[in-house]
Formats: sequence, structure tokens, C-alpha cells
Amino acid sequence: MDHVYSVTIDTWGEGAEAVDIETVAEVGFTLNAIGAEGASASVGGLTGGIGAVFGIVASHDSDDDWERYAEISRQAVHMFVNACDKVGAPFTGVAHIDISTERYTDLELEREPEGYAGTAEVADYLHISKQRVSELRREGRMPSPVAELRAGPVWTQSSLKRFLDGWDRTPGRRRAQREDN
Repeated sequence: MDHVYSVTIDTWGEGAEAVDIETVAEVGFTLNAIGAEGASASVGGLTGGIGAVFGIVASHDSDDDWERYAEISRQAVHMFVNACDKVGAPFTGVAHIDISTERYTDLELEREPEGYAGTAEVADYLHISKQRVSELRREGRMPSPVAELRAGPVWTQSSLKRFLDGWDRTPGRRRAQREDN
């Protein structure tokens, strides 16, 4: 039975300026010519080198997932290095490789993107005032924001949901706690 795997490879390099765009495009064309499906190449990014995204169709007799992934990984790196060698694309080693089944890729594409919220949205979500959001934050009772913008803090909706699920909300004003000596 044929299986389709999505492959992403990133390599170490000297940045986008070190490789001309025609060479990068040739890596993608060459990958397609040697059997990759829908190959697209790029340069720069986190690792500074040439990278590519492409599909590999493979038939497997083995029921061992790790053997499948090991073979697909070997095949993907071999194809990528071969394409780079054919067009003279420089890189100094593979930095990252990701292999996904077609089913996993479909699930990733169907997943809703993470939502974000500022203070006003948090107040609406928690049914409290913006001032109360600020108080909870000062008291260390809010999750940490993922970013601090000039407009204010920004939280992920998933962290707010976890916060709300565990929030011991008591109505009314909090009384100052006295210490009895």
C-alpha cells in the first residue's frame, strides 16, 4: 500500500545572501525531477541554509512505524543532498528534518489556529473589568502573557482557558486579610 509522507528539511548555512535565488529554485525543480512530490525550496530562516518541503510516496511491507520513518528519513536526506549536489547548492549539514504522514498533515491543516487576546478581550472572556485583569496580573494569578506590546500584554486563548478552568472565582470584593498577633 502506498503512503504519502510530507518532508521538511532545513540545513545550516550562511543566510539568504549566500545563495542566489536561481540555485534555490533549481533545488526544488531537481527534487521534483528525481521523484519528490510538489517540492519547494527556500533559503535563510532559522538555520540560515537551504531548506525544502516535499512529499515522498512509499510502499511499506513492515508494520514497524520506526522502520518506516527511518527509511523515509534516509530517502529524503539522500534526495535532498543529491539535488543540492546536482545544482551546486552549498550547505554545511542537515539541521532539522520533519516527516509526517498524510493523515497527520491533514489533521494539522484542519486544526484551528491559536487565538490571542489582549486585556479587553480577557476581561470580556472572564466577565470582569479590565482593571480586574490588571489586578489579577499584578497579584501573579494570571498566566504569563506571550508578548508585551505597546498596546499591552497578549495571552493565548488556550492559556486563558486553562486559567479559567482552574480559577477559584469568588464573587464580591476580597477582604484584606489581617494578621492577628
